[in-house]
Amino acid sequence: MSANVQFGGVRAVQMRSGETPVHVVRRIDAMMMATPYLGWTWRLTDHGEGSHPVRLVVGFRGGAASPTARPLADPALPPHDRALAVAWGDTALRRGALEPPPANRPHDPPVYTARGGRENTRIWWTELVDLSKLYIQAWPGDDVSKAAITFIGMT
Repeated sequence: MSANVQFGGVRAVQMRSGETPVHVVRRIDAMMMATPYLGWTWRLTDHGEGSHPVRLVVGFRGGAASPTARPLADPALPPHDRALAVAWGDTALRRGALEPPPANRPHDPPVYTARGGRENTRIWWTELVDLSKLYIQAWPGDDVSKAAITFIGMT
């Protein structure tokens, strides 16, 4: 990861995927219903086949009907009982899709595709997602009014 990088005059954080998983997060303590929207701007490079390996990740606690899940079992992350990944998909047609974790990896977070496609790389895109709506879709039995955001970051 590089700090203080500029792309086309825009100051940015640059993150590159590698062999070892890395989590860069900012601790947050905000009730979901008080701050349900997440906005950001991103510019990704073409990465080849499949979804882009760099993702946004949001951690939640308190709303889970069953507080046994810890999707990203990493002690370096702030405490959470739910997490949601936001991805750049392999095609623009995947935009808006929310996928549950694969059956063979049930502790992975659900993945929301905010944007995608090689034709959209190397361009700055501004995004705004309603985290409360995504939370309700991903975990319909939970009480979103009791959920708090514990971290936002990149992985």
